[in-house]
Amino acid sequence: MLFALAAAVAVFALRVFVPKPRLAPIVPFEGYAIDAMQAAVTPEKVKAEHDRIVALGSRFSGQPGLGKTENYIRRRFHEAGLDVYEQSNRTAAPQTLQRDIYVEETATGRTEFRKLDDVEVYPFGPTICSPW
Repeated sequence: MLFALAAAVAVFALRVFVPKPRLAPIVPFEGYAIDAMQAAVTPEKVKAEHDRIVALGSRFSGQPGLGKTENYIRRRFHEAGLDVYEQSNRTAAPQTLQRDIYVEETATGRTEFRKLDDVEVYPFGPTICSPW
């Protein structure tokens, strides 16, 4: 009796809530010459492209290098004839108000702190406390 009730509920549910048909899998296009890709992606060319991106500055959220890199990649994709689809993304980025490092000096017999002017630290970098 319980089995018959379960079967009736299953049949009812499948008739009322008909599953959507599955989409056909996308068949990758393979009718292109691989030579162009192999010529474009040599270790030397990849390193040169990497160096150009690194030279744009830090890509950490809120840093100017992030926007520069975004514009650079978008431009390169357009130059390559690719369609570019973008999705906006709101992100909170911390703002560093003070980033000073002081060294303790006790040469005079008293403890004094001297600011190191030639060191910049951004406390919210990828490694939590990173000199940039």
